[in-house]
Amino acid sequence: MSRSGWRLAACCVAAGLALSGCVSFAEQPAPAKWTQQPELAPESGPSEGGGSGGNNGPGRGGGGGPHRRIRRFPPPEGCKIHHPAVVGTCMDTIDSVAPFPNSDPPAGLAGERKSGRVLQVSLRQHAESV
Repeated sequence: MSRSGWRLAACCVAAGLALSGCVSFAEQPAPAKWTQQPELAPESGPSEGGGSGGNNGPGRGGGGGPHRRIRRFPPPEGCKIHHPAVVGTCMDTIDSVAPFPNSDPPAGLAGERKSGRVLQVSLRQHAESV
């Protein structure tokens, strides 16, 4: 190590020691008023029957009121899900999604996190490896 390197190291050590002596951790008083943590309610998910369509385009908000009809869907049967917003089923943990623009029926690519597989998904069809 050169002479200037030793000087730089010595200056850094000296500055560190000098600055560490300047720190003061004063005793902080306990809070004057103690309250329990409030109970938080979980956020609500998307409303039933939201799906695509209707005149609630992107960024317009749903505004569901008494005039809005709620549709009920039967429970899943294996890999078949009856909700119209579900495009792909029976896949492992999904890491990424790339929708195909203007596809009819809705379709796209989905990437599985664990296996690394890329699957092409389409409404009412089984996912196919790409």
